[in-house]
Amino acid sequence: MMDVFVYAGLDDMWLKIQDQCALKLDTLRKDDNGNEIYDPADTILIGHSLGAAMLPHLVWRECAYDGSISYRGMILLASPLGFKSPYPGVCQDFLQRMGGLAGGTRENTLARFARAWNKVGDNRLRFICNEYDIVCSDVKYTIPGTGQLVDLIPLQQGFNPAEINILNREHTGCVQFITFGKRDPAKIADNHDVLTYLKQPEFVEALDGML
Repeated sequence: MMDVFVYAGLDDMWLKIQDQCALKLDTLRKDDNGNEIYDPADTILIGHSLGAAMLPHLVWRECAYDGSISYRGMILLASPLGFKSPYPGVCQDFLQRMGGLAGGTRENTLARFARAWNKVGDNRLRFICNEYDIVCSDVKYTIPGTGQLVDLIPLQQGFNPAEINILNREHTGCVQFITFGKRDPAKIADNHDVLTYLKQPEFVEALDGML
């Protein structure tokens, strides 16, 4: 989770990571002579973990500047975008930073962000979260020897039920929970593994729907 705190808490890292990704996307769209060979409207963004919190920032920053979203779609795997800072006056969380660009409160930001994707089309935005993934959900793990379920991180990592309702209301079905792995602290890495996410039928379905 340290990359999450560094990205969310440090202004220079927040901008640097977005800028590097924007430059990479620009490079991929152009040939060696700088001629554009791919239209942004043909680009599907796929992010995992920290990348799945950074890409909404990048898209929202561009949307605030251009007035619209220029991509075909976006799939966010294990996104900690819902992470809530325990000290918002000291360390801003992801939605605070998005709200500073355009939106305001957590709820308004999520509503406006999901609504903006409606102008691109149906099923253009998808959050896919493993219910056992500590990065994107407030899962409780079974403590060996006790059988007790414990939330190992006393912070909000994922969207709360009200925020999920807002997202799904504004862009139908954009938040999707799946289950793989185990409620076992020893399986935290496995529950978050990007290759396992990419093998899930829900990801394949979301991608096929955007192609």
